[in-house]
Amino acid sequence: MAEKRLFVSICYCADAMPAHAYERVRVTEHGGQEVASFATGDPVADWASCVAYLKKRGMPFSFTSSVGDFVFDVPGYKLIEERRVEWLVIDDHDEPKGSSDCNPAVEGAGSLTA
Repeated sequence: MAEKRLFVSICYCADAMPAHAYERVRVTEHGGQEVASFATGDPVADWASCVAYLKKRGMPFSFTSSVGDFVFDVPGYKLIEERRVEWLVIDDHDEPKGSSDCNPAVEGAGSLTA
């Protein structure tokens, strides 16, 4: 029997240039059944709520490609790993330009961690 796993997505409209209309962070089961959604309008806060939810569920999870797409498509965000958890944060340019987890086109001011 296959291991049960959850999938994390970031829903946004990539065509809504330049704002990239953010919608929500979504958690689904295999097959697309939604089990949680976080939609405050603040991607960093929604990501933090999602991480708390995933910890509480204690199930294995994977990120869909939409997570990486969001980080690269939407200026101002990056993923960092801290204590084996990936956090979505406002990009404060601590990373060198061209880093694989940062959109180098962004000029940020200050960092917000979840």
